[in-house]
Amino acid sequence: MANLEVKQIVMATMEVWGAIVTAIALFWALISRKQLGEKGRLIVELFLCTSVWLIADAAAWIFRGNVSELGYYMVRISNFFSFVMPHILITIYAVYVSRYIGDEDYWMPKVHFIATIGIGMVVVNQFWPVFYSFDAQNRYYRLPLLWLIDVPGIVASAYMEYKLFRKRAAAGNSFSFLFSFYALPFAATLVQAVIYGYSFLNIAVTVSVILLFLHLLQEQNGLYIQQYNEMMRQKEELQDMRFRLVKSQVQPHFIFNCLNTIYFLCDSDPGKAKTSVGVFSKFLRGSLKIMDSDETIPFSMEIEHVEQYLRLEQMRFEERLRVEEDIREWDFEIPALTVQVLAENAVKHGICKKPEGGTLKILAFRRDDQAVVRVEDDGVGFDMSEVGADSTGLRTTRTRLQNMCGGTLTVESTPGVGTAAEICVPMKKGL
Repeated sequence: MANLEVKQIVMATMEVWGAIVTAIALFWALISRKQLGEKGRLIVELFLCTSVWLIADAAAWIFRGNVSELGYYMVRISNFFSFVMPHILITIYAVYVSRYIGDEDYWMPKVHFIATIGIGMVVVNQFWPVFYSFDAQNRYYRLPLLWLIDVPGIVASAYMEYKLFRKRAAAGNSFSFLFSFYALPFAATLVQAVIYGYSFLNIAVTVSVILLFLHLLQEQNGLYIQQYNEMMRQKEELQDMRFRLVKSQVQPHFIFNCLNTIYFLCDSDPGKAKTSVGVFSKFLRGSLKIMDSDETIPFSMEIEHVEQYLRLEQMRFEERLRVEEDIREWDFEIPALTVQVLAENAVKHGICKKPEGGTLKILAFRRDDQAVVRVEDDGVGFDMSEVGADSTGLRTTRTRLQNMCGGTLTVESTPGVGTAAEICVPMKKGL
């Protein structure tokens, strides 16, 4: 170890630095494999095999000429992996490339078969040295048939380059990066066959790994930008939905009806008129406050807003609108105006269409790990096969529930019996 030649030190250092760079790429691939999808596992395997290959070749350079017992085994083991790993890399990378260009059922078995032949030749050489061997000084040297051990890798790489070139349109912007991972090692193998004593192949693979790593970072960055744009689009869509919902609560005819009711109460019941003004003012302030909220709100805030709305409607319809509440669960959040929409639908499209009016029930309780809110009425109901469960703004409410908190909305209705709408919202862990 102390008598290492300059060339050994230089080549081993280059191999170690290549292994470090590949290990960094491997670490990134491990923490990003979920975002990479089905390619994540292949990328991890690819970088792992490359790291093993470079470390093995570095060990081969370091222990070359070391006649100790450790050196004897290290030289043979490291050279074995140095010859085997390229063939394993070819099979893994072939699968990775196939994710871009397809047709793997047709050509993938051929690549695997060729690579298996190469691995078999290396294994055979361990028992009957016909490609390379070691001298008395524990130094690796080539045998006349060494070139044969490179043939499977060259053939497999050439075949893959041909298929990749044919499918370059399918590879799109990734073509140059994918092609370089084959082209650079392929060229280095040809050079190394002529110029003996330098690990051109390993250097080329290191450069290819760096290029592939940069390409993956570029792809990941593009994916993050795409996800960000989609998130912003959904946010704008939810804001627009919320604005339309608030607008529906303070539309002119609703304001007119409330003011008209208060106007008549001023003569018949001034005290009640004063109370009604307070409720109406609080309802409007609540609507504007909710419109400024981008997130879910506490259920207590939502139910308070619903109660103000129902008090205003009870001023209009008096005994025709009866309200019952059974709130057993408070500790959860919900998108603003979701219960409000259900209560409004129940009043307008159920109870008020019934001459004698009816009862609106609001229930909130816990079911397993979900908070459940039910809005029931005994109004006129409707035929769901004709009207559908997505009418009267329910589609918007269902979308907001799903996007903002993973909630669901189901509606059941029977003509002449009434309607029941149920919201289910996942409870936060620890509650």
